[in-house]
Amino acid sequence: MIASYVQVLQDIPIEVLRAAYDKVMLQYEKRPVPAVVYKAAKELVEQKNGTDILPWAEAWAEIDKELRITGSYGKPKFSRPEIEQVVRAYGWQSLCQTLTKDMPTVRAQLRNMYQEICDKREEQKINGYVLGNTKLLDCVKRIEG
Repeated sequence: MIASYVQVLQDIPIEVLRAAYDKVMLQYEKRPVPAVVYKAAKELVEQKNGTDILPWAEAWAEIDKELRITGSYGKPKFSRPEIEQVVRAYGWQSLCQTLTKDMPTVRAQLRNMYQEICDKREEQKINGYVLGNTKLLDCVKRIEG
């Protein structure tokens, strides 16, 4: 079991690992599995760096603010790429022209899109971390290059 912890968590700086372990020990009654420690470390670093994923309510608040301030002909600015990606996928003009009575439906559609984008981002991060610990990426570069 210790080997699995070492293998999965070996690239995390010891200071971050200690903080993550302290965090999960305060949250869980049982010893956490490596995935929980990894997730806690990632959350701590992302929060400190300001790169964490915003909850949907905060993302929607940004979108709503831009709808009121920027309008149809302006270029909205968002704090996170996930929010920008959702708005771009739906279409800024379409969003601005949405009728008030239809906004709850549109908001639900945007929330689902946002969750899918955020889930994909998390999966890509984990895949990158795992693949970064292998020689697979070097093999792929040699094959493609």
